[in-house]
Amino acid sequence: MSDRYPSEFRAQVVALYRDGVSAKELADQFGISPTSVTNWARRARLASGIDPVQEALSDKEEIARLQRLVKQRDEELETLGKALAFFVRRADQE
Repeated sequence: MSDRYPSEFRAQVVALYRDGVSAKELADQFGISPTSVTNWARRARLASGIDPVQEALSDKEEIARLQRLVKQRDEELETLGKALAFFVRRADQE
């Protein structure tokens, strides 16, 4: 690992990256390459003992869970739309 950037600086950038700031935004803000940001983050994950394969699996599980939730919400909205149409037609008949 290069000593070009102090470890505290790299840790700060990695923390921001983990908080959702994109590698490109961090690269632009700090004058570093986006590749450096992602490499530092990967090394930090490995150093902390986080298995990248397991992390990817848990991400896929979370995506699947959220997709199921979106589908459920879509179905609920469709049902509510049908109920609204029913009551509008009923109100028009009165």
